[in-house]
Amino acid sequence: MTLCSHGRWQGLVSSKTKAHDDRSRGFASSKKDKAQSSSNRDDPWLDKGTVLSMLFLWNPGLLLVDHIHFQYNGFLHGILLLSAARLFQGRCVEATVWFAILLNLKHIYLYVAPVFFVYLLRNYCFANSNGKDSGSLVSRFKPVNFLRLAATVLLIFAISLWPFLSKDQLVQMLGRLFPFKRGLCHAYWAPNWWALYAAADRVLALAGVASRATPAASPTSGLVQDTTFVLLPNVPPASTFILTVLFQLPALWGLWKRPQEPWLLVRALVLCGLSAFLFGWHVHEKAILMPVLLATPLALCSRADAAVYMILSAAGHASLFPLLFQAAGG
Repeated sequence: MTLCSHGRWQGLVSSKTKAHDDRSRGFASSKKDKAQSSSNRDDPWLDKGTVLSMLFLWNPGLLLVDHIHFQYNGFLHGILLLSAARLFQGRCVEATVWFAILLNLKHIYLYVAPVFFVYLLRNYCFANSNGKDSGSLVSRFKPVNFLRLAATVLLIFAISLWPFLSKDQLVQMLGRLFPFKRGLCHAYWAPNWWALYAAADRVLALAGVASRATPAASPTSGLVQDTTFVLLPNVPPASTFILTVLFQLPALWGLWKRPQEPWLLVRALVLCGLSAFLFGWHVHEKAILMPVLLATPLALCSRADAAVYMILSAAGHASLFPLLFQAAGG
């Protein structure tokens, strides 16, 4: 896997982890500790690239969803990681190509599109050649770079959508891609904010707080359709969009203010993916794979990041267990 073994992922992970380990060991390490450390460095299975590759290849969620349930998330998330790696390497146009292709393969990656937009705009369209933020923002703007990215995206989308445009089917296709009539929650609730909201409404209804009858299309009916809450206010798609953007803004603002910190890009991708998962409209439970996989490289950066990754990974993968096939009545 080029991304794990030869890209800048490994170099940045290795340097940052080494610095953290040096601080934690201190200057009073015993000879035994040094010998153990040397042994660990010589063990190929403890190499950062190998560990990262294993975390990706043996991800429990991908094994469950792609090989037991259905769908093809592995290669899609691989393209997402590839496009992020190209940003690490400063190959912005190539990153744009891969991410535009990814959006046409599966539109769920719109969750993290704001991160790519802000990063490319700040580091490619508003950056000086010397890498320093000297001069005003307007003076640093490079229209040629902006047009290059815009033309790349438009060309890829035009090639992908031309068969639908030529047959006047674009509106119907968009209606299928964004089916707002399917309801706020999926038939199997994703463990997000709206699951708590729907559960609270259900508890209030069972407790007899609500005076009106339970509607036929309730969030617990198990059907993919527009639903109505018994007591709590119904949530329109616009509200979920606003909430998602509000929770993504801090990460996007930090990415804009500190463009020279590449690992902030990964953190922004994780936070924006999680924000969309927690507050998005009709979120599928499988969408948790995106922030989990994006957080995987961070697990090799520090103990604190590894702890966060362990919690996110354990909770996210546990939420996928209901996708396992069970016989009727089992």
